[in-house]
Order: sequence, then structure tokens, then C-alpha cells
Amino acid sequence: MEGMRQLAIRCAGGAITLLVTVYAWAGGPGTTGAQVLRLAVGGRPVAMGEAFAALSDITGAFSNPASLGPVSVPTIAASYNKWYEDVGYGYLGYAQPVGGVVFAGGVSYLMMDAIPKTTDSPTPVGEFTPTSILVNLTFARVVNSRITAGGNLKILHQTLDTESGLGLALDGGGTYRFTETLSAGLVLQNVGPGFKYGDGEADPLPMNIKAGMAYRVGDATIALDLNQSSDLPLGVNIGGEYVIKRILALRAGYRMSTGGEDSGGVSAMCAGIGLMAGRIGLDYAFQSGSTLGATHWVTLALAMGGGR
Repeated sequence: MEGMRQLAIRCAGGAITLLVTVYAWAGGPGTTGAQVLRLAVGGRPVAMGEAFAALSDITGAFSNPASLGPVSVPTIAASYNKWYEDVGYGYLGYAQPVGGVVFAGGVSYLMMDAIPKTTDSPTPVGEFTPTSILVNLTFARVVNSRITAGGNLKILHQTLDTESGLGLALDGGGTYRFTETLSAGLVLQNVGPGFKYGDGEADPLPMNIKAGMAYRVGDATIALDLNQSSDLPLGVNIGGEYVIKRILALRAGYRMSTGGEDSGGVSAMCAGIGLMAGRIGLDYAFQSGSTLGATHWVTLALAMGGGR
């Protein structure tokens, strides 16, 4: 027990050191590019306020790639996010366990209506439709009964009028289970050379360090994450889930930016439900609190060969 206590102290100290390091590099809102890398995927993580660093789910790789470690059967997931105004964000992914390692891949796409194109005059001279496609390749492995590790390679392609850009980003993360009820997660996200359009100057990626804890008691789970981005103030994510007879899950959460929206952060209330029927899972999430309005997520997952 004393050894576990010392390990917990070391893990907490390491997480705090990483948070402080990224905070020292922070350049303020608007100083990074490729903001689509921040977008969450999956109704369950979103409904829990994105407090998901220490939890597991087929769509949880965007919170922590180690989240896919416990996946034991081939699983496919599709998610759609009705975002602000006429903007939609979709995801299709697949995870395959192979010899103790889980390999996964997915494609995310950002869709929006055409935008009027102007020059020096306010009169439109045409239209253009921005596009964003993100491909993620993930591996995860259960190292032993306590440790799970994983990584993401993310390939982003965006177009803006006549310009296009291609960027790469890496994530690395792990989880540690202290007991049957208490676990922790630590993730470094969006590490890469930057993103640029055409021959322009590259903008740094929105690097983020995420540290979280999750506590389970019976059919209830409570989770807490801390996020320190390279260009935003410290973010706090809190979420909870209660599962009824392994059929219905009730979820709620809150995302809080310690700097407020004026500093580029976003605070929002989140809620949602999950329905489970054998190999099929359906998740819905709702997020409010932004000045741009509410957003909705729907995720469908199918475990091919066993229960979810």
C-alpha cells in the first residue's frame, strides 16, 4: 500500500510538472492553428464534460489513445455533431484487437455551407466552401493489470478558398489503475511541426497536456480532468455517469475555463444519455453555455463479436 501511495505521489507530481511546463509556453488565444484538433468525438465523452482521460470508450482516443486498450472485439463507431449554425462534424472509426494490441483508424470531417468571397469591396465576387479532413491512426495496449498505454498519429488536411494545407500531430497517453475503483490518466496531445496553408508561415499546433482521475462506485462513475493548452488558460472538466441495469446510462458534466471566454476558453454545461442493447450502443450528448448556441452529438457503436 505504501508503494502504491508513493507511485500516486510521483504520478501527480509528474502531471503537475507537465501542466506547468505547457503553461509556461502558452502564447495566448489565437496563437495556434489547426483548431479542429481540439474538437471532441463521441457522445459519451462529451456528455461527461470531456472528463475522459482515465476512462475507456471506442471514441475515447481523442481524449486519451490508451482509452482503446480494453477493446476486446472488433468495434465500429460513427458519430455526428450538429455544431453551430450550419456546421456539422462527423466521424467514422474502427478498432481491431490483434495479439494483445488494439489498432484503430478513423476519419473526421468538418462540413459547412459556402461562404461569400469578397475582395476590397463588400460585394461578394463568388463563394468558397472550407473543408477539413482529419485521419487518425491509433494503437493501444494493456501493458499489465494496472497500466495501459497508447498513441495517435493524426493527419490533417484543410482547404480555404484556393489554399490548402497538410499537417501532422502526435498524441501519447496512458492510464494507471490504482484499485478496482480508482484510475488516473495522463496525455500529451497535438505535438507536431505546425500547420500552414500553401507557402505561408506555419502556425504552431494547439499542444495540450491532460491529466485526469476517475472513481467508480457501484454503477456510478465520477471523473475530473485538468487541461493546459499552449494557448489557452487552464481548463477543468468534471463529469459523471450512472448506469441502470446495463441498459441506460445517465450522464452530465461541466467544462470550465479558468480564464473565462474573454481569454479564449469555453465554459459549458453538458448532459446526455446512453442506450445499450447487446452489441449495440447509442449515445446522445447536449452541450450548452456558448454564446454561439447549443450543440448536439449522436454516436452509434457496434461491437462485432461481443457486448459493448
